[in-house]
Formats: sequence, structure tokens, C-alpha cells
Amino acid sequence: MLERLDVRVPYLSACCGDEVAEAEYSMEEEVEVAHTVEGCEGSLVLEVGEMEAADRFQETDRHGKPIRNFRYRRHYYGVTVEAKVTCDGCTYSGDVVLSDEGGPPEPMY
Repeated sequence: MLERLDVRVPYLSACCGDEVAEAEYSMEEEVEVAHTVEGCEGSLVLEVGEMEAADRFQETDRHGKPIRNFRYRRHYYGVTVEAKVTCDGCTYSGDVVLSDEGGPPEPMY
């Protein structure tokens, strides 16, 4: 079963805490369901747990060579979400990690 989660992440100013940018992430994960009860008619429930912001820099160019000048490295922002999948018709329970990343967030101004 395919589970989908959409998340809006605000980015706050370091000086005053005002929201200066935002980004929306869309995560999909194929979840294998191993029902313990045959003929279970229940539906899966996705419970969102820990969310963690992620960011990284592009270290190599399209030819695989290291990018030496910092100004040419692309900055990727993202989010990783830990979630629990349960079935409301049986005792199935499992953990799944969803993640997405993109370019810089959209400024609010």
C-alpha cells in the first residue's frame, strides 16, 4: 500500500524568530502490510511521530568531480519523518521513515 504525507515547514529568522520562508514537502512510501488476521477488512492508519529538518550541499558536479568553490555548491533542504503504520482491523503495526528534499525554500516577502 502506498502511504502519502504532505508537510509544510516554516523557516524562522535567527534574530527574532519571525517566519521568513516556507517549503512544502510531499513524501510517499510503499508500505508492505503483513496482516496477522486472514480476511482483515481494516484500513491502515498513519501516525506521524518525530520530524527532523535535513540539509546538505552538493559536493560533486555532473561529471562526478568535486566542487571546490563553495559558491557553486547547491544547497538542498528537506525533512525526514518517522511514522507508525497500524491497522484498525487487526494487530498489524510497523514503522516507516518518509523523506523528501528540494532546493531552497520560498521567501515570504
